Amino acid sequence: MTGLHQASLIEVARTHREVGRLAEAVTILAAIVASAPGNGRAHHQFGLALVAAENPRGVVHLETAVRLEPTNPDRQADLGDARVVHGDPAAGVASLRAALVLAPTREDIVLRLGKGLSGAGVMAEGERWMVRALAYRRPFADAHVARGALLRRAGVLPPE
Repeated sequence: MTGLHQASLIEVARTHREVGRLAEAVTILAAIVASAPGNGRAHHQFGLALVAAENPRGVVHLETAVRLEPTNPDRQADLGDARVVHGDPAAGVASLRAALVLAPTREDIVLRLGKGLSGAGVMAEGERWMVRALAYRRPFADAHVARGALLRRAGVLPPE
């Protein structure tokens, strides 16, 4: 399988994942990863598909993607999100901080760090990062919603 074929199949699998056809995405990506274990993009998409299917093995493939492409902020941020969700919030926050070092002005990564800190129970710092995300871009509905949820969990705002 050539690199062009792999890239095309990775895009097909990404589309499957985005529309919820996770089994199809996993099948395609498993074959690519088996035939090209050094393909960071394939590991990244495979990890995302497995995480979307609630399979914690996805974290391993996201870690591999980061090892293969350590300067890619999206790989770092996706690994951070997955680690927070799958029970390792400290490592997740560390990955999100690493992503922010690589892309310090990306408001989406700033917000993801705020959400990761919130998921790790670090409410005050999480809120500060969410406010910073709002400073980068107004209106930023996702940041407003995430901050409101954080403040409700922290007891600052009344429950809905």
